[in-house]
Amino acid sequence: MKTNKKDPLLAEIEDVLDFGRYVSYGAGWDFVSGLERVKTRLDGLVKEGLYARAVGLYELFIAGCYEKIEDVDDSGGNFGAFFENLFLAWVVARQKAGLDPEETVNQILKMVDNDEYGVCYGIEKMLPSVLGEKEGHCFETIIMSRFEKSIQEEKPGNKTVYDFSGDSRHNADILKAIYRACDKTDKYILLCEKMGMTPSDCESLTEIYMGKKLYEKAIYFADKGLALEKERDWHNYCGHGLSGHRRKLLSLLGRKDEVLESVWREYKEDPSEYRYDELMKYVPGKEKRSWHDKALLEAREACLHGGVIELLVKMKEFDVIVARIDAASLTELESLGHYALAAVAKALSRGHWKAS
Repeated sequence: MKTNKKDPLLAEIEDVLDFGRYVSYGAGWDFVSGLERVKTRLDGLVKEGLYARAVGLYELFIAGCYEKIEDVDDSGGNFGAFFENLFLAWVVARQKAGLDPEETVNQILKMVDNDEYGVCYGIEKMLPSVLGEKEGHCFETIIMSRFEKSIQEEKPGNKTVYDFSGDSRHNADILKAIYRACDKTDKYILLCEKMGMTPSDCESLTEIYMGKKLYEKAIYFADKGLALEKERDWHNYCGHGLSGHRRKLLSLLGRKDEVLESVWREYKEDPSEYRYDELMKYVPGKEKRSWHDKALLEAREACLHGGVIELLVKMKEFDVIVARIDAASLTELESLGHYALAAVAKALSRGHWKAS
């Protein structure tokens, strides 16, 4: 789309991108802050209803950012995050401008497919939240077509998500994002049955049903996800929030004894300051002393690691720390890490000279 070269905002875009200057890691924050200020000006055009002008400028800004990539040390990820927000703002502006939905989706996918630097990586999963009905339908249709093509090339007998090719997994992940954003839970579940349910799928379904206050269905998927977690290392398909969701659901269902049983089981598996705090949050007030003593006993006997040391410091059990340090091998001490060693130093400063 053509934009008047004399547009003052175009000059601001060129000025803030400062082509030819390398942006070091230390200068990255100020650089991205400048980009944000110009983007805010473009966002203002959309609010004023100047959609066509905004679309053209967004496209030029995106092209300029892409050209600038090799001249930016983005170790902190701020430039990449800015690019994502700029990209999504452009999509919204195109829709408000009433541009052809199919053309919008095709342009999106062309940019994603031809991305040499990875700045568009994962952005397809964010799109369902900003796409309108027509664009969303078109997007779903194209991704489904890609999924069906890739799935036809798979070997028969695949049982888990990791048995499928990267293309099939990628397209399935986008479809799941679409189904979640568009409240197509049945389609989400059918796709999981085809690709193999993962803990992250169970977490998504748990959250969906929690949002609908269908707590029994939610806890079913929370339990299923936690069971799956024990089967293998799921890498990026883990369900990190499943335990917390399950506890919340048990509380909502009035099953508080099961909540306490759950947090105690997790604490015993790996005593740490975080898990101790989580445990004590669910212990009745009158029982906190006895539960503290039980937790301390577990910490005394647990395999020595940084989390255990930090927990013992929190408990102010300095004599126990001294005993554990005295009994530890050099290998165990070396594996504790900086934060745990700092905690040990604090304990020793209390006068426990023996461990020195």
